[in-house]
Amino acid sequence: MQDQLAKNGVESDLIWLGNAPVADCIACGYCGKKGECVFKDEVNDLGDKMGTVYGGIIAGSPVYYSGVSGRLGSFLDRLFYSHGKNLRGLIGAAVTSARRGGNTAAFERVNQYYLMSDMIVPGSQYWNIVHGFTAEDVEKDLEGSPQKMLRKTLKVSRPCAAWRTTLPISLSYRNLARPTASP
Repeated sequence: MQDQLAKNGVESDLIWLGNAPVADCIACGYCGKKGECVFKDEVNDLGDKMGTVYGGIIAGSPVYYSGVSGRLGSFLDRLFYSHGKNLRGLIGAAVTSARRGGNTAAFERVNQYYLMSDMIVPGSQYWNIVHGFTAEDVEKDLEGSPQKMLRKTLKVSRPCAAWRTTLPISLSYRNLARPTASP
């Protein structure tokens, strides 16, 4: 996806959450008082850059039991709760990948973060969900390919950047390690 963004003149960064645990939101209220999450990690780094360095997020996740990965869910819970004000009016897109089912529920969960934060969610001709057990299987799923969503996102992002002259046209693409096997 980063290659496609680059071909269209859009700068992006890949932020891989990896295999390490991501702390859950503990509802401590620290972010309400200090403007950042109590856990000092990538959530605060990204949250501080939203709206200045980044003009949006494309969040990608494998599907586990009809939901996003625990790491992505924890990350997004904390990001949107602690830095939601920085995300308003930016662009958000979701991409999910499952072997068989559960994609629509996971896709909807990611989009709810965007919609509840008053972000712009570009439509697509089809859901941005792909099916396959391996990376090669996913590449064969042309119907669910996120390329259509990407084209719409690029079409929407340029006018949005013009609305905010200080906002560069850039998206942050989040991805998690593809599982080697289904859970």
